[in-house]
Amino acid sequence: MQLISGGSTATRDPTNFVIGNTREQGHPICLDMESFVQRSSGIFGATGTGKSFLTRLILAGLMHFNQASVLVLDMHNEYGFDDVASDTGKKVIGLKSKFPTK
Repeated sequence: MQLISGGSTATRDPTNFVIGNTREQGHPICLDMESFVQRSSGIFGATGTGKSFLTRLILAGLMHFNQASVLVLDMHNEYGFDDVASDTGKKVIGLKSKFPTK
């Protein structure tokens, strides 16, 4: 996996997908989708660290760029439909709403 940070130069590459910004200066953090799909990947972490949110972002990037086919076993309906963030109360758009035809 290749993470790229560096302002506008990182976001100009059409294969880069912005997954967030740095806290201090707001620089975009990009994931190079072409190199990301070349290997198996997993997202691990403790409870409450944002794994589901990060997974939703990466799945959206894969769907947007049509880079891979993915089988997701979503036991708790965290990715398909809209949801509300438990810590902030903000609405999080699900993949079904964002990509209704995929």
